[in-house]
Amino acid sequence: MAIEIHELLHRLERHRGSFPTRLTEEVIARKDEAIPAFLKVLEDVDNNPTLWAEDHERMIHIFAMYFLALFRETSAYPLMVRIFARPGEFAFDLAGDIITEDLNRMLASVSGGDTSGIISLIENEEANEWVRGSAIRAMVSLVAAGWRPRDEVMAYLVQLFLRMKREPGEQWNALANACADVWPQEALDELNRAYREGLVYPGSISWKNIEQALALGREGCLQKSLYEDPLITDVAKDMSGLGWFRKPEQPEPAKSYTEPLKPVSSVNRSKPKIGRNDPCQCGSGKKFKKCCGAN
Repeated sequence: MAIEIHELLHRLERHRGSFPTRLTEEVIARKDEAIPAFLKVLEDVDNNPTLWAEDHERMIHIFAMYFLALFRETSAYPLMVRIFARPGEFAFDLAGDIITEDLNRMLASVSGGDTSGIISLIENEEANEWVRGSAIRAMVSLVAAGWRPRDEVMAYLVQLFLRMKREPGEQWNALANACADVWPQEALDELNRAYREGLVYPGSISWKNIEQALALGREGCLQKSLYEDPLITDVAKDMSGLGWFRKPEQPEPAKSYTEPLKPVSSVNRSKPKIGRNDPCQCGSGKKFKKCCGAN
């Protein structure tokens, strides 16, 4: 006997360790019942953001976003735009890895090809820089999915160089990467200027990468952008790779030694210890606790 939809969602409510494959298959089979329930979840997130962001064991909103993206549910579009438009670290507190891994594909998937919500995130100077970067990448996803023409999106990207505050941030790295993804010919002058002003972090994309994209040609770049699925098509595949469901590495068995162990000398740090609120030394621009320190 099939379980009630509210019971099914209750079982997805909190982190259960391993990925719940059987439950997600049941959700897909009951799409028409699941969509209204998932939309109510996102409405509650929008109305009570702090409560959701502070409960890190809660998972139903994560499932809601992935499934609504899979179902191409455009009613989720304005909700997700409002949710992720909030400033500061809220987006990471709420959704963690999703911001850098799949938010671009989610936004594209629920947009129905409408760029207005995505553009509002991109141009929102108060939004988190990584959210804005993901929104820029969503424009590339729309091109790769065939939902928006390449020339239209490139024309917008060129305008974006003149619209954004000229302060370094992930939004600038994403803009340079997006131009390279759809062939950077029309944006070369603005890209050159952005690099000269130090707006783009070369560790994210170097000028050599821009030149390589240019050499690929228009069709070569567009074909390369299809390497990653531009839309959400497999929830199990996408979610099982996230930090919540990764299986911890098994420690290697202890080795036996015939010789006595030598005493371990104290560690002399060549650099001061990094605080969790300090900038991560990998150059990502994120706080240490949100980057390498999260591992």
